Order: sequence, then structure tokens, then C-alpha cells
Amino acid sequence: MSVMFENTDDWVKEKIRGISHRSRVTFTAAAAAGILAHMYTLTNKLPNYDELTFGAGGVGVTVSSGRWGLEALHQLSILLVGESYSLPWFSGMIAIVFMALAACYVVKFLDIRQDILCVLTGSVLVVYPAFTCAMFFMFTARYYAFAVFLMAWGLYQFDRQLSVASQRKREGVSGYRRSLFFAWLAGIGCVMLATSVFQAYYPLAAGLCVVKLIQMCLGGEAGEYGKVFRKAWIYLAMLVAAVALYILSAKAVAALAGDPLSGYRGMNRLGTIRAAQIPWMVKEIYKSVILLFTSDFYQVNPTAFLRVALAVCCLFTAVLSAVCMWPKCREKGGVLLTAELVVFVLILPFCLNGIIIMQPDSWFYTLMEYGTVTIFLCPLAVLDTVLSGGRLNDACPAKLRKAADIVITFSILCCVGIYIWFDNGNYVTMDYAYRSAESYFTSMLTQVRMTEGYTDEMPVYVLGWDSEIADKSFASNGSLEVFNMAGKNDSLVHAWNWYAFLENYLNYRQFDWDEEKIDELWSSPEAGAMPCYPDQGSITRMGDGIVIKIAEKE
Repeated sequence: MSVMFENTDDWVKEKIRGISHRSRVTFTAAAAAGILAHMYTLTNKLPNYDELTFGAGGVGVTVSSGRWGLEALHQLSILLVGESYSLPWFSGMIAIVFMALAACYVVKFLDIRQDILCVLTGSVLVVYPAFTCAMFFMFTARYYAFAVFLMAWGLYQFDRQLSVASQRKREGVSGYRRSLFFAWLAGIGCVMLATSVFQAYYPLAAGLCVVKLIQMCLGGEAGEYGKVFRKAWIYLAMLVAAVALYILSAKAVAALAGDPLSGYRGMNRLGTIRAAQIPWMVKEIYKSVILLFTSDFYQVNPTAFLRVALAVCCLFTAVLSAVCMWPKCREKGGVLLTAELVVFVLILPFCLNGIIIMQPDSWFYTLMEYGTVTIFLCPLAVLDTVLSGGRLNDACPAKLRKAADIVITFSILCCVGIYIWFDNGNYVTMDYAYRSAESYFTSMLTQVRMTEGYTDEMPVYVLGWDSEIADKSFASNGSLEVFNMAGKNDSLVHAWNWYAFLENYLNYRQFDWDEEKIDELWSSPEAGAMPCYPDQGSITRMGDGIVIKIAEKE
């Protein structure tokens, strides 16, 4: 704390006064949109399949999945407040605050100045389905949000300190090397750490850098193609260094922990791309861009209006860019600057769905597609560049500027509203899933307790515990199928770890998971003759305990 302040109150007031107007606007908008989108889950306990197991403590698989940063944050949480419990209001609000802070630094990094565009940037980042999917995993939501914040802060500091270092070098002022060192430390370190929490956030960092380069092409003079070219290589060097350091650290931490990278999602081949995969990756990456406009791509664009609005925004962005670049093409260096812009536009899809490059042997779902939010940020950033730039503003006809401003602004505003609706709908399905599972498993426990000869000291053995309950009479709520985002179950009864519901949400702790005893029961003729749950006779007393048969032995 600085000695110029007499007390903490003065220091806090001074810091608050130092917050810029656009940061206040962005934070307020992001927080408000976040509460509108996620209040349902903040005020209810809505477990998804993983939370059935880890809601009472833990964060799941970490080091062996290359997520050593997640494990570090988990251990820090244990040090500060004890076990990493899933507390919806506490964890959810922290996640929203971190996302709102991240939005502030995204706005600063992209230098977005128009208030309404700051509002939309903050809002779309916190209501986007990929972040909503992170909120399904409430026990890790605050860690994921912190990773996004760390990445955004690192990119902003990287750009800012590079500018400071450049200015100090020109003016011959001391501190040039210190600023340069801090720039690279912040950029590489923060992007690497964010990736170590969740690999899917690396494409967002790359996407923001490409959008920044597109802005530089649009806002720069024709002769500044060399400046843009150098900045592109600087960003590339930072991103390559960050991912290389992440790969090395993931392997090193796994080796030191004695927990080698697993074959799950191809993590044991982290950093390895086979030559035969490259054509497939290129095809899938460009195909994913088309799918964003034509189909429900991993539930990030679930309605036809969203897809049309997104296409219209991108169309206006392309027209704005072409009109603004045309006068520069007649100037010296303008063709090269335009060529750079075209290259950056062609590179952008590799950032939108860059998780394919990160984990080519994996399967993907909504949580892993946060990088695609860049397709909303790009029109907002380009529009702001056009509206805020002096000469650039003059190069674009007033009617086109006004039309683009109205169309892009209101299209994305409507998209934010639809996302809030979609997020709430998905939370409602989780509530239904919880209520139906509670009813279903309460009935199961009632049948267990009504078994002839049952006592409260008897162990309960489950045959086929790792199989899905095949109850044809139990169905999910078909009227809510539109809210089909991945990362949750329409029915927790059919979750892979359904038994955890009984243990952690109904507090039934009589299950005995002794493998030898279960194998012994499987070998008995009585077990073979038993029907599967919920048919009559699927719960019976055998020996010293109660047996529930879920599925036939494979």
C-alpha cells in the first residue's frame, strides 16, 4: 500500500476513481447479463453427471489430463477455505465476477471505445453457451472463469508493456528492458497458465490476437504493413512459446506426480500431430465455420435466428472491411496491407475451432468450443475500429456506417437475449433431471428397505453398477429437447455414475464396492436368474446383504 494514503479507505477510493469509464460499463454489463443468464443455477443446486461425484469435494481428473493448473487452483482453494466444495451462489458469483473482469481486459486489449459495443462484448462473453456449459460443472466453474480472466489480463499486459518498452526505447528512457521482460512474462506465462487449467481457452487467446491484427490492418496507414507484419510475428512467437511451455510443463508435472498423461482424449499424445491428420484438420476447421452459419454447431448457435444474425454480422463486417481498405490499395504499401488482412481472415478459423489442433484425437462438446465466441468479437471490434477511427471513418460512406452500426449492434443484442433464454432453459432441464432422479432413486431405496430380512447394517451390492439403468418406463422430458446442450444429462437416472446420486444426494452409504465379493455374487446361479432393475425380483437378499441387479454381465 502506498504511503501517500493515510488509510485504507483513501486507497480504495483512489483505486475506484482510477477505473476507466469503459471498464465500468463493461463490468456492469457483463455482471448484469451473467446474473440474468445464470441466476437460476446460482440459487439452486443443479448437479450434472460429474457433480454427482465431485460436488461434495474434488475437481475430477487433473494432472493426467494435462490440467495441472486446475489441480494447483484446487490445492490453493483447500489451503484457503478447505475442500473445494460446489457452492452454487459462492462459486457461481465468483465465476461471473472473473468473467466480467476478463471482459474488461478483452475490451482494453481490442481497444473498444463505443459504450454499446463494450456492453455487448461483456455480455456475449458471459452468456455464451460454452461458458454456460462451464457453469454446469459448478465445482470447477470459478477456476475456469479465472483462467479466462488470467488469459485476457496477460494479453492486455503483453500489448501494453510492449508499447511502453517501445516508447521508452525511442525516448532513450531507462526501464526499456524491464518493460520488455514483463511483457513477455505476462503474455507467455498467463496464456500458458490459462491453458493448464483448461486447454480449450488457448484458441481464444489466439483468436483475440488475430482480431487485433485485423484491427491494425483496418486502422493503420497503407505504409504500415511492415509494422503489422512484425506484430503478427511477435504474437505468433508469444503463442508458440506459451503452448510449448504448457506441453513441457504438463509432461513434467505428470512425470513428477507419478500420474502419466492418460489416453483419454489423446492426452498421452499431447503436442504430437501426425502428418496424415493435417488435411483432415484443415478441412474440419473450415467446415466448422460453415456449420456456425448453417446448423447447430455444438449448441453454441442453437436457433435459426442466431445463425442468420451471425451471418449478417459477418457479411457487414466483410463489406465494411472491403470498403475501408479499398482507398488504401491505391496507396503505396496498401496492397501488401490488404494481403495481410486477407491472410488474417483465413487464419481466424484456426482460432475459432483451434481445439482440433490442440487435441486432434479427442471428441468435442460445448465446453470445449469457447474459442468460437471470437466470431462475435470480430464484428464488434471491426465496427468499433471503423466508428472510432478518424480517416477510416471518412473512408466509409455515412449510410454504410450507420447501417452496419444498427444491424451489428441490434443483431448481437438479440443474440445475447436468446442466449440468456437458452441458458435458463438448460438450467430448467437440469432442475427437472434432479427432481425426477430424486423421485426415482427414493423409490429404489424404498424397495431396498422393504426387502424381506433387511436391516440397516446390511451391505448393498450392485451388479452392473457401471452400466446404464435400462428402464423403458422412464423417459426424459421431451418437451424440453430444444435445450439440449452437452455437459449435462436430461436424466440423471441414466448418468454414468448414477449410484453417486444415492450416496451424495440421498446420503445412502450402505453400498459395498468390494470387487471380489461382487465377482463372487456374479458367479452364483441366483444372480444369473435375476431380472434387471426395475423389474420385480431385481432387488433381493443374497447371503449377508442386499443385491441390486442393474444389467446382465458382459
